[in-house]
Amino acid sequence: MNDTVTDSAPPQPTRLPRLWPGWLIVVIQLIVLIISVSPTIDNFTRFLCMFMGPLACSVLFLGWLLLASRMAVGRRLLLALTPIVLALIVSLIVHPSMNIALLFYGAPMFMLAIVLVLQLTRHRKKPTAGNLGVVFACLLIAAGFTPSRVDGWTGDYLPEFAWRWSPRPEDKLLQAAELSAAELDESWQVGTAAWPSFRGPTLNSQATIQTVTPLDWQKTSPKVTWQIPIGPGWSSFAFASGRLFTQEQRGDEEWITCYDADTGEYIWHHANETRFTEAVSGAGPRATPTLAGEFLYAMGASGHVTCLKAKTGSLVWQRNLSSEFNARVPMWGFSSSPLVIDNVVIVYAGAPNDAGLVAFDRSTGEVVWKVGLNTEDPSGAEAMNYSSVQPITIDGKRMIVFGDRTELMALEPADGSVLWRYTPTDWAGPAMCQPQQIGPNALIVALGDGDGVARLEIARGDGDWVIKEKWSSRKLRPSFNDFVYHDGHLYGFNQHIFTSIDAETGELNWRGGRYGFGQVLLLPELAQLIVAAEDGRVVLLAAQPDELMELGQLEPLDGKTWNHPIVANDQLFHRNAQAAFAMPLN
Repeated sequence: MNDTVTDSAPPQPTRLPRLWPGWLIVVIQLIVLIISVSPTIDNFTRFLCMFMGPLACSVLFLGWLLLASRMAVGRRLLLALTPIVLALIVSLIVHPSMNIALLFYGAPMFMLAIVLVLQLTRHRKKPTAGNLGVVFACLLIAAGFTPSRVDGWTGDYLPEFAWRWSPRPEDKLLQAAELSAAELDESWQVGTAAWPSFRGPTLNSQATIQTVTPLDWQKTSPKVTWQIPIGPGWSSFAFASGRLFTQEQRGDEEWITCYDADTGEYIWHHANETRFTEAVSGAGPRATPTLAGEFLYAMGASGHVTCLKAKTGSLVWQRNLSSEFNARVPMWGFSSSPLVIDNVVIVYAGAPNDAGLVAFDRSTGEVVWKVGLNTEDPSGAEAMNYSSVQPITIDGKRMIVFGDRTELMALEPADGSVLWRYTPTDWAGPAMCQPQQIGPNALIVALGDGDGVARLEIARGDGDWVIKEKWSSRKLRPSFNDFVYHDGHLYGFNQHIFTSIDAETGELNWRGGRYGFGQVLLLPELAQLIVAAEDGRVVLLAAQPDELMELGQLEPLDGKTWNHPIVANDQLFHRNAQAAFAMPLN
């Protein structure tokens, strides 16, 4: 009898998951996140990384899981579907403001959790532990988004988290007792407005003070005279004869409001039934009212152009850019503060049919002229603009200047006829800030949203205008935070870092003030600067080109502060989206 020997095949080695592509994608996503919060990178690239980075990396990650991870088909499907299903479920449960955060931060966290758990359980013979670990980790991540909300984003594109059920400042304001108006002073007149419009009487953030005494807040710290709650919005103040005028959001109404400058007491308001809000900046109007004669002109975030009597707040006329001109509301809302010049009120509309800029008769609201702008970007999407029209005078000729996507243009205020057009070499418009005249023929122009500045020299030639670009610099890169000029030098924000450059050469003087995306105000007689920091601090600086010198800091406001401060009657008036205050300079 022969014994039969059967040779059994050797056991096949278990194929380990291929994890290096997953780790590579996670590293790429981390780099993209770092770029999105790095103000040294231009804002367009940051914004693109912020939105498109998580989407692109998620697609690559799913492609790796399903096609190249070298795992069993059932396991691939489980690991791919787990974060997708959980994200869909959580998106229905979380506060609506968290859905963007779920994309920006949830997707990268899901990807990291999956590759990390697979790495830790890679050598297990059975995949059960790894599968359960991934599901549990993704559940924890998803659950972590439910108790929070996002109240907005900083200039560095960082979310402002709050507990989901905690009241917002606006909620507290709406729940407070109804405002009681002060007795209307029938003898009040506008007179000569000390601060009639956005960025002051010369529209360049320079404040004339009466008491010419150098300030030193390290020795003498001024005290807040009054502080009041206020509705959200990024408007600044206009000031005349002891009254402050601003704009704010109150629930479903957009208010144009008047306050007593001595006490902060409410005097009157005009309400438009509209509410503009978006995820980054929050709710409320963006522009600042303009005083001219006995009237107040305001632009709402949804496109309401309103003329009121400054004494009483009664309506004179109103136009709606969206319904009447087919103007699309910009992503961040209409932000153009009205320019009143001669008999017209000029605002940015960005509408088709040659209604990019619109001039209204200041008395009747009738259209006086319209000018078309280039509002198409290369992708075909409608471009947006957040700056205001700026008046300048060159060679004795008064004109207004404004920049669209492709060029800077100068117009005749009376009829809107084009005087000249020019595109700076590094133009990446539209700019967020107005051009600023610094000499008889010199103009500093912001090149775009955090793209730098250029100096233009403008002169009247033989029957035409001649524009030459003296220099272009990325040493000063304002976004929506402005800059000022003093004694041959520029002072402002290189994104979130306060900076000074030489106005003759564009070269850097110094850089170093860490005040976030704030605003700046010049006191020329004192050669001093008041910086309104993004976090609510107010910082006093010396306006000198040799070094950054702080002369004191105050903390009168809490929370994100993007509003421009003003100085009138030797007092500082300032606000953010939840409070306003007055403070003497000394």
